[in-house]
Amino acid sequence: WTSGSGYSSYDTGTSMYNSRTSSSWYDYDGYSSGSRHSTPGVVGLHNLGNTCFMNSALQCLSNTVPLTDYFLNGTHELHINRENVLGMGGRLAEEYAALVKDMWSGGGRPVAPRELKW
Repeated sequence: WTSGSGYSSYDTGTSMYNSRTSSSWYDYDGYSSGSRHSTPGVVGLHNLGNTCFMNSALQCLSNTVPLTDYFLNGTHELHINRENVLGMGGRLAEEYAALVKDMWSGGGRPVAPRELKW
């Protein structure tokens, strides 16, 4: 897909997507096919008991390009309301950001979403 909002096209070929056209947290096209690195974003999530449905939702969210870019480039930090006494001080957003960064680091190893399972 192509959007007029500064995102480049979504590609199901060699890379998951080509990030934003401006600077980005990760170089999604920068892995070498000759190395042991895997495609960023293509990782499994460990099942932590009864978390298979949560893991499915996390995989869907992680592959929503604008949302993933929002968390990878740190923009979410500008929108966290830490003073709301009824909220969680931004902990959920921070833990989701950490999970997305793990998933998109290019390591290729399964990730355990432990901090999201309270």
